[in-house]
Amino acid sequence: MTGRVAWSEYSGEDIERAVAMFIAMEHPRAVRITPSRGDGGVDILDRGARTVAYQVKGFHGALTTGQQRQVEDSIDRLTSDPRWADLSVDEWHLVTPWDPTPERLKWLVDYAQSKGLPEPIWDGLADCDGWAAKYPYIVDYFFDGGQRKVQEAAAQLLEGFRLKELTRGIPDDLSVDDVSQGMSSAAGFLNERDVYYKYGLSVGPA
Repeated sequence: MTGRVAWSEYSGEDIERAVAMFIAMEHPRAVRITPSRGDGGVDILDRGARTVAYQVKGFHGALTTGQQRQVEDSIDRLTSDPRWADLSVDEWHLVTPWDPTPERLKWLVDYAQSKGLPEPIWDGLADCDGWAAKYPYIVDYFFDGGQRKVQEAAAQLLEGFRLKELTRGIPDDLSVDDVSQGMSSAAGFLNERDVYYKYGLSVGPA
């Protein structure tokens, strides 16, 4: 994919997954929270020398009243959920591919601080575009068909491990080197594109 990401063309869920991956790449200690009975207002948590909490939203335009309420609900849950009772938040971020107006930024600061959080940081469109430029393979994976390409390459690699079952379709002049190079190429492609796994391949005599 070239140029800026057309955030408005994608679902909020896809945007949130990609943005969460950007943050994970920027902050390796960060943990994405899997909701059990709700996430308690925390999407990503980095608990190091400083405790940093991120709330990721897929909003890509001026916030509606309902979207504003969603952000307030997230803050309310974070500051009231007993599962986070021992959590002392040093930084709280709202991450969404839209840069705030002065009015919306003031609203967020006022509301977060009224609930006992530090002055919030709004990571907006400029931040999301910057991460997208820095991590183009994540953009490709989530938005430009990269996930499908990875699945196809993984299927090709798996087919290589089923040669005994596929002998009828294999040309007589196919060499071990041919098979090895093809599988190595597939593994290399996967390692360049798959944002979740790494692949290795070893070929030797029986």
